[in-house]
Amino acid sequence: MNWVWVAVLIATATQCVSSASPVVTWASVPVEPGHHMLLAVVGMTNSTLIEAQQDGGQWIPLSVNGVTDYGCAVTVPTTFNAGPFLVRASNSLKDTKAPMTPFQVNVVQPWFAFGDRGSSSSPGGWLRIVGEAVTVTQNVGVAPVLMLTMAGNVKTISARMSTSGDGIGAKLTRWHAFFDIPSSFSEGTYTLQISNDGESYVPLCTFVTPDTPCLTSWQIQTPPQWPRDVFTVNSTQPGPARNATEAVQSAIHAASMNGGGIVYFPRGQYFVKGPLLVPANTLLKGESKEVVAIYFEEEDTSTAPPAYITSQGAVSWGMEGLTLFVTSYANNVVQFQPGTDGAFMRGCRIRYNSYFCLEPDTSASSRGRKAGWLYAAGTAVMLAGTNLFVTDNDIYSSGDVVSTKNNGAAGADYMHIARNRFWNGGTTHWGISWKQCIYEDNVATGVSTTAMGSNYPQYAHNSGLPHVQNIYHHNNSQNMVWGNDREMMTCDGGGGVYYGPATSSGTHVSLPTAASNSQPGGALCVLKGTGTGECRRVVSNAAGNASFANGVPLYATDCAAAPGWTLPTASSGLISSKAITNLTICTCCDSTCGSVYGTDKCGAEPFPEPVVIGYNDSFTTQYQTNIFMVHNKLSSSIRLQLLKSGKCLGQKLSGETAAVACNDTDYYTNWTVLSDGRLQSPNLKCLGVKPTSNLQSWVVDRPFSVDLDSTSYVTIMPFVGHIAFNGNEYQDGGEVQFYAQALGVVAAENNFARMGGLSAWARGYSGKNANLCNSFIENTIEEGNHVWNYNTHPNPIEDPTTYPYFPGGSKTIEPWSFASLTNEQGPPIDPKPSTGFDGAFNRFITFRGNKVNSNGGIVVRGTSANVLVENNIIANSDVGIHVNYTTTQGGIVLKNNTEPSGVPENYNPYANQN
Repeated sequence: MNWVWVAVLIATATQCVSSASPVVTWASVPVEPGHHMLLAVVGMTNSTLIEAQQDGGQWIPLSVNGVTDYGCAVTVPTTFNAGPFLVRASNSLKDTKAPMTPFQVNVVQPWFAFGDRGSSSSPGGWLRIVGEAVTVTQNVGVAPVLMLTMAGNVKTISARMSTSGDGIGAKLTRWHAFFDIPSSFSEGTYTLQISNDGESYVPLCTFVTPDTPCLTSWQIQTPPQWPRDVFTVNSTQPGPARNATEAVQSAIHAASMNGGGIVYFPRGQYFVKGPLLVPANTLLKGESKEVVAIYFEEEDTSTAPPAYITSQGAVSWGMEGLTLFVTSYANNVVQFQPGTDGAFMRGCRIRYNSYFCLEPDTSASSRGRKAGWLYAAGTAVMLAGTNLFVTDNDIYSSGDVVSTKNNGAAGADYMHIARNRFWNGGTTHWGISWKQCIYEDNVATGVSTTAMGSNYPQYAHNSGLPHVQNIYHHNNSQNMVWGNDREMMTCDGGGGVYYGPATSSGTHVSLPTAASNSQPGGALCVLKGTGTGECRRVVSNAAGNASFANGVPLYATDCAAAPGWTLPTASSGLISSKAITNLTICTCCDSTCGSVYGTDKCGAEPFPEPVVIGYNDSFTTQYQTNIFMVHNKLSSSIRLQLLKSGKCLGQKLSGETAAVACNDTDYYTNWTVLSDGRLQSPNLKCLGVKPTSNLQSWVVDRPFSVDLDSTSYVTIMPFVGHIAFNGNEYQDGGEVQFYAQALGVVAAENNFARMGGLSAWARGYSGKNANLCNSFIENTIEEGNHVWNYNTHPNPIEDPTTYPYFPGGSKTIEPWSFASLTNEQGPPIDPKPSTGFDGAFNRFITFRGNKVNSNGGIVVRGTSANVLVENNIIANSDVGIHVNYTTTQGGIVLKNNTEPSGVPENYNPYANQN
């Protein structure tokens, strides 16, 4: 197949077509000959004809099963080879003569590229492609090919055919390929296309942000060189009394004055009072982690710095070959600041235990000590920014190990976390707002009774860009997860701003009523009617003008997005918007204006007070004498201080803006006046108000295959998707769950023992959160025994509303191992009233080739639809495969499965409950 022809075909397929004939919009890939495949089809009926063609041959009618209004399952001809082919839908044989757009199956669907520098590659470096159908079969015979084009010059590279990973994550799988970039490649910007057969090329198109909804290019460039000057730490050794703080800070200062360099720690034990603030282009380097240790002075919750090692702002920096000891309270041991671009931590060891020498006996005779903080406090490595590398480390943490939680909701993108040994007292990783990340070859063991697992959640819901996208989670080991609800891995967070009718024309989507908020970068997914199963990313809403009639919260947002603020005159002391002059900014200090922080003593409370502009009611007006005055007006750095309370306008790392004590270390209270008059905080945020949007008019990244019409119902929610869990091991813990929303997520070739199973679990508790187009492929339950969650709620006999949490209830999968389930839709799914959605929360879910070696099975229930259960083997178990045909909504296809002998067909030991 000619690659130019394929590129034209793909471009054509993205255009809207008439819905007069059925249209295939999605297929479950990769799929091999003889297997079944789920299809999403607009206009599907029982009489719809589905045909397939490969290599220009004859169109072959396919066997169709599990028909719903929105799709079906078909059988791939055994005469096909394991490669790309076309499918098409029509109303009859007569219709096949009419023009129709075929759908390509088994071509690569690239999610994102990742280079040896994160968002770029260097000559002689590498580039990796993650997505679906990178190869079609597990036993790869043909290497994927990467095509790079710059200024008409075309180069091709074949993927490394590694079966082991070669120690650098190079293993070729159906979801990943590794390409070595020749050192002879010219620097510059290339467009990327990838093929899994050397013929059918597909362009890269990564949704990065709403401003970059389709990244097709890739930079190959030589990395910038930091200064190589060495500044050695000269400190008397050893012992706590020989404080090395001055010597370390002196070397760091010298590097800063040099514009960067290497702060070198020769063999020794360094007793230091933190924090250590690393300047730009500077490497903290130890002789080796085995012979260099830094012991930080013990602090408590009131004296511990935000981090013991971090950077001087959002700069490039690194650390390697060091061991760090923290034996008391820590907020963070190491922190990458929001906005950081290009930083690393490699070959280091952290021993962080905030309960060091803790003893239950706190009497006077106790030789231990008492901790005054909660369990799992603190984080070993706090992440934020882009192009971050955390590799080859050994980290013990009584709290969380690596996390973006509580780091300004900044998230992290183009991040590589690999080959680390983790020991977690809290969570192994909080993957909040991770984007374009590879997490591989890590081993994590829970080391406390409260140890939790790992997750890829978004908890910001409607704030900023909370989405989780484009993750390759490969060849990791997780074990001993006993805390919280024992989740080994979860997507989480829910959220949503709209559910209801929608129509579209091209990339414009119209809602009959306004959404509750904007959702930049979110998912706009069709749950009912025309387009069901398709999702698009939100690019924007139509902009509106902010109204100050009832007060508008003041925020500090990215300077590129924030409206301009200026000082109108040097004498007035008022901060005014460029659009509205003499507009007072004031604290919100009464019960009418701030129900959470309400008080009639403005500025008297110790906690931060929210800030609004232009608020006008009889109570607030009384206290709006608290205008902010500008101190040091004529300097480049100012403070904005309240006349009445003396508090200053503060900007928190997380983005919160409030009136706080001027010396509050959790907030930035100094502001820089930019040349255009805007006020910028030290974390590079500018004052502004959130612009209003037309919440009935939305723009998405590409058209729907068929324009949405009066039958279409959509949900708008944060995007959580394009995550591949491939080749991992999980032991002794809870469930791996695609919880709330999960879009295009796969769990494949993983091994499990003594854990709670795997599930696609859509929910509606804080939005209409669907599971769409997810797969469970060739996973193995080696040992089905596990701890059941039967004591976490009152006895269901005493309180029937709690039964969903018990074995057989809708909120557990026990005694099965794999599940498609849903909640919040009323009886008979749940005893609670419905949230108002009567369609399928789970749709287009595949369970193929999974093995349960003991004590488990597969269950499909709730409002699941278009679910394929094929070629699974269940042994040594009292249950097999159960489908609740009362609640499911059609399209459940069971093919070629092996169940334990003696187990009745469709057996449910809890039939009276579900």
